[in-house]
Amino acid sequence: APGASIKENVETIRKTVVENDCVVISVSFVPNELDTDYTFLSNVKRYNTTFNPLNKPIRLIHTSNVEIEQDNTLVVNYSSIVNEDDVIMDNSAAMLLKLLIKLSPNKVFLAGLDGYEVNAVNYYQDRLTLKHDAKRVHELNQAISKYILDLRKDLVIEFVTPSKYTL
Repeated sequence: APGASIKENVETIRKTVVENDCVVISVSFVPNELDTDYTFLSNVKRYNTTFNPLNKPIRLIHTSNVEIEQDNTLVVNYSSIVNEDDVIMDNSAAMLLKLLIKLSPNKVFLAGLDGYEVNAVNYYQDRLTLKHDAKRVHELNQAISKYILDLRKDLVIEFVTPSKYTL
């Protein structure tokens, strides 16, 4: 995910990927310092920005509500992976995690799913920044924490980078 913790943990992420033979999926962006197998995109807003500033070749997984003409794409039914909780209904990371439940991986390693803070650098790259007020930050952190706790019934999840959601 596009959290700021990626910057300080690039080598730890790379080591985890190699040691565990991971399939790497970035969420809503293409990281400059890391190679990915896929990029997951749930809305065209990110695609129309500079989500891939280095123009790296990518294989895109996008939802059916996103109309993109690009080679190497997989399309996932949007409504099958939206979340019941309105606060995170269309949160890209939450949607990808719901998709992963359907794919039944042995383990999911999460990097960059940091959580939100008010008046802090929350994103890996400034261009990804979305501003949230204190109430919204609290709602998002609470909803995602609960969601990940529920997911742990179906997925083995390990955080590679620091996160507010590890509680």
